[in-house]
Amino acid sequence: MTRHWVLAVDALMEDGEVHTFGIPSVKCNVGPSLGQLLVGSEGIFGIITGAAVRLVPAPRERLTLLLPMERWHELLDLPGRLVEAGYLPSAFEFWDPAVLKDLREHGPEAARRMPGEALALLEFDDRDCGSDAFLEGLVEALGDLAEHLQSATDERQREALWAVRRTTSSHLKERFPKKVSEDIVVPRSRIREFFEALEALGLPTVTYGHLGDGNLHVNLLAAGETPRPELDRQLMELFGLCVKLGGTLSGEHGIGLAKRDAFQHFADPFQIGALRSIKRALDPVGIFNPGKVVLP
Repeated sequence: MTRHWVLAVDALMEDGEVHTFGIPSVKCNVGPSLGQLLVGSEGIFGIITGAAVRLVPAPRERLTLLLPMERWHELLDLPGRLVEAGYLPSAFEFWDPAVLKDLREHGPEAARRMPGEALALLEFDDRDCGSDAFLEGLVEALGDLAEHLQSATDERQREALWAVRRTTSSHLKERFPKKVSEDIVVPRSRIREFFEALEALGLPTVTYGHLGDGNLHVNLLAAGETPRPELDRQLMELFGLCVKLGGTLSGEHGIGLAKRDAFQHFADPFQIGALRSIKRALDPVGIFNPGKVVLP
């Protein structure tokens, strides 16, 4: 999450002045962090004009792996399995069977060669992750799932794999221009439960995204042909399932207008009240991004 790297922000506030919240240091403990309150607030409290961020050295090594799965549901327990074995990928992407099928039939040439019923793309940037010992330990942790494991042997192969992942969203948008895509979050420990419940709901979805942190891009491909009341019902069922499992409505793209009503429906009323109080305190006239996230 970007917010974890933000040390301080400069923001234009309701008084017409730019104020600095936080300091450019990794340590600052002088009361609640107002800077973090502004980060991710979608501009409803003020306008961020600058930021100090924490940097780390670029990885010296990368290990990029393609993991085809013969049985889709075997993929759903993999995040927890890797963490328990001490392997925490810097990236853990996936495609469900429906997305993979569409990519094979209609996607770019590289996508048409993607193997498996479902597919995971793993990347590690640990020190010595390119060593035989690291890979051998990972294969042992994967067990039978490692049977068809493929490793990118050079930067060209790595980029080819990531190109397919990066173009998945635009591919689906081109194929289904009126689709609706949600970026819900489910705890890693409940990913299998989520997909089983999603299947039971019978919602017409295809899913890909960041399996490693439970941030799933659920796409309703037939949204354009679905009457608005029915589409709203489907979305509320999806959001309700996420919240029931301890997740939330958005992992990346925020609330805005599209999810405002759902957010107010599912969120803790106390938290909604607190947000409204903060909004009134920082923006009493309501000039910053009005109508977004919460109503007055």
